[in-house]
Amino acid sequence: MVALAPLTYAKAGVTPDNWADLTVIDNETGREVRFVEEVNTLEGWVRRHVVGLDGRFVHDGESVASEVIHGDFSIVTGVSARRVWQGNRMKGCGYGRRC
Repeated sequence: MVALAPLTYAKAGVTPDNWADLTVIDNETGREVRFVEEVNTLEGWVRRHVVGLDGRFVHDGESVASEVIHGDFSIVTGVSARRVWQGNRMKGCGYGRRC
C-alpha cells in the first residue's frame, strides 16, 4: 500500500475538489481554525475571514475582511464534529427530532 503525502495547500472553492471536507488544525493548540479561505502548511500561514466580538463577519467595504495568521497548521480530511452538529441543526435535526 502506498501512503499518500499529506495535503499542504487548500483554497476554498478552488483546490482540492473536496475542500469542504477538510479541516484546518492549529498544531500548537490542537483546535480547529474556523472560516478558512486559504491555507499553506509548508509556508505556515492561514488566511481566514475576520469575526467580530458579536460573532458576525467583519466587513471591509462590500466584502468580508480577511486576516493572515502565521503558525504551525495541518490539514486533515473529514468534517469536524462541530460542523457535523451544525449541519444537522441547520437541517432541523436535534432538539428531540430525528434526522
